[in-house]
Amino acid sequence: MKRIIIALIALLTITACQTVGTTDDPKVLSRQKAATMIKSSSAFQKTVDIKFEVQPNNPQILVARYLGYLDADKPVLTEKGKQLWRDSNLQVVDYAVPVAYAELVEVTGISTSGNAADAKFTWHWTPNEVGKALVIDSLEFKALPGDIQAKIRQPPPAATPAFAIPNSGINFGGIRSGTSNFQLYDDGWRVTHVYTF
Repeated sequence: MKRIIIALIALLTITACQTVGTTDDPKVLSRQKAATMIKSSSAFQKTVDIKFEVQPNNPQILVARYLGYLDADKPVLTEKGKQLWRDSNLQVVDYAVPVAYAELVEVTGISTSGNAADAKFTWHWTPNEVGKALVIDSLEFKALPGDIQAKIRQPPPAATPAFAIPNSGINFGGIRSGTSNFQLYDDGWRVTHVYTF
């Protein structure tokens, strides 16, 4: 009987300690709370996109048209193209087709000092259907017609700005790192900056 009582006390103590660690206290900045705030921050909600009004002859436009995200005759998003923005939980941008969006992997650590905190996190680009089709040798790329594949594989013109999506396909890379700054106010924590590297 004594062992059962000791075991119950130990179990209750462990449960109480876990409950304290997951409190909804607005003054406590947990990793979960930080992750939710970073994800909803407009500074983190970014995309890789193709601006079809600026780059009308870009071969990636052919992919977007072939997949039904752009009108076949004029540079206008189709309803399917607008839905692509909505599926990424972003506001529709009428002059661009998104190919990938930033996705938070995890908050890896938080350091606090008074009313300020910094959270380190990892993230990566998550390609949508258009983005996957632009990755050379992916199944989606191989499903494209041969003439579109050939145009994607062509090297970009020498005058292509460094920030443009290269014609030779896209490499979304692996896990990236970021830092977010928080400030504690009377009603809880708020994101002040998000930096992604």
